[in-house]
Amino acid sequence: MGLVLTKVGNKIQYLASNVVSDPDAERYAKDAEAQAAHDAEVKAAKEAEQAKAAKAEADKKAADEAAEALATRSRFSVKKLGSDISKGILQAVLILSIICFAVYGGSLAANQAIGYNAPFRLLSFFYGMIFSFFIVPKALYDIYWAKKTIPYYSVVPLSTYAPSSDLEKIFIGAFCYTENESVILARAAVINSYMNAFNKSISVTPAAVAAVAAVGSLKLGETSPESKPATPPCGPKPSPPESKPITPPPAPISPPAAKPITTPAVKPITPPAANPPTPKSPPLPPAPPSSPLVSTSARVLIPPVAPRRQ
Repeated sequence: MGLVLTKVGNKIQYLASNVVSDPDAERYAKDAEAQAAHDAEVKAAKEAEQAKAAKAEADKKAADEAAEALATRSRFSVKKLGSDISKGILQAVLILSIICFAVYGGSLAANQAIGYNAPFRLLSFFYGMIFSFFIVPKALYDIYWAKKTIPYYSVVPLSTYAPSSDLEKIFIGAFCYTENESVILARAAVINSYMNAFNKSISVTPAAVAAVAAVGSLKLGETSPESKPATPPCGPKPSPPESKPITPPPAPISPPAAKPITTPAVKPITPPAANPPTPKSPPLPPAPPSSPLVSTSARVLIPPVAPRRQ
């Protein structure tokens, strides 16, 4: 029975394969697949050739431009020379204008800070250079529209030294200025502003200290144990302390007997015997009158005779 069923299944598969399979359709499918692969290869080769041609064209164009530039540079042209000179002049004028604009802004800021010390003025100069695009338009508005007088002492007023020679005026003249009444008033205004700020800080500090002290005292009163009633702890009553026998204090210790201090005998000091005074020698007899034959320079001195002791 199983063999029959197997044969029937094989027959059905054979008949279905003959009905469904078509050699022409299979051949067409294979041809279409091969044609698509061929078209893709042709397209890729064409794109690669186009890219290669475009690159070669670009390289050729760059080489032609370099050769043309080299030939142009090698040839003298008045028009090109004028164009290069005009471009250089415009660039230099633009750079110098920006530098002068920034320096003018820094100079305005330094002159406005004339009431402060020299380091602060120098810092104001750099600050004015950075923010010159704000400071310069405001200064021009104050000068030409608001008709205000802006103090200007020097380019960077740092020192009151007065340069004497022309060389000093060239090198340090831009950093020197002359004090006048406006400088003194500006310095006084700065000092007054500092004093007012100091007085305000002094007036505010005691009030702040008092407020902090009040808050601290309130917190201390809330957390202190004296403010809360003391409640006895729960538990058994404490037992009375045990009585201990009182021991008498020990007898006082007597100090050792002091030994008598014996002083050594002092020997009497006998003064040395005084030498007797020596008597004065008697005066010499007067010399005899000088004679022309005897020299008076040679005299005989008689030593004094000491008296004998009895």
